[in-house]
Amino acid sequence: GASRSPTPPPDSYAGADSFAPPDAPYGTPAPAQQRLTRRSGGQRGYVPAWNDAPRSPRTAPAGRADHAARLLLSHMDFLEGLSHEDHTALCALAPPHGPLFAWIESQFHEHGVRSWALLREDLRGHESEAFAERVMTGSHAQTEGDAHELRMELRGLLNRLLIEQIKQQQDQAIAQAAHDPAALQRYRDLETRRKALEKLASPAP
Repeated sequence: GASRSPTPPPDSYAGADSFAPPDAPYGTPAPAQQRLTRRSGGQRGYVPAWNDAPRSPRTAPAGRADHAARLLLSHMDFLEGLSHEDHTALCALAPPHGPLFAWIESQFHEHGVRSWALLREDLRGHESEAFAERVMTGSHAQTEGDAHELRMELRGLLNRLLIEQIKQQQDQAIAQAAHDPAALQRYRDLETRRKALEKLASPAP
């Protein structure tokens, strides 16, 4: 917005790839070890691809996060295409969204891809049960269609969620700038990241 500092010079973020992890130059796909993976043969021992989700929950537009939850509950295999940054952002959301996303990922680690029917049974008695039932019922609950289109829909939702979280991190950096010399550079890095995501989120002319 107009209240933010001037745009920093372009750097390695230019030409961002929406699947790149947050600590890699843009244009670089997320390496396999940073994606959600699991061992072959349907056995236990799934390898998590993230371990450092932020401790402070972040808010997000409810409708956007609801639909992301709906897509992942209906198409759990979509988790395999998400980056470290995506998983961290989802788990960092404030309740009820963050706990549900963390539960979905724990189920994937434990059992692999599962249908909504099986997930619904495993949710019995869990804190996220009522919320999951709500997002999976009603006029917007159907997520059938072309898998590629649904993946791109999820990608767009995640990019918007990331933009909202980056804006909050920028506000924090501004508040810290008076006593933290590194805060201004963090703000500039976040600004570059945010603008790249906004470019991806904007429809083509």
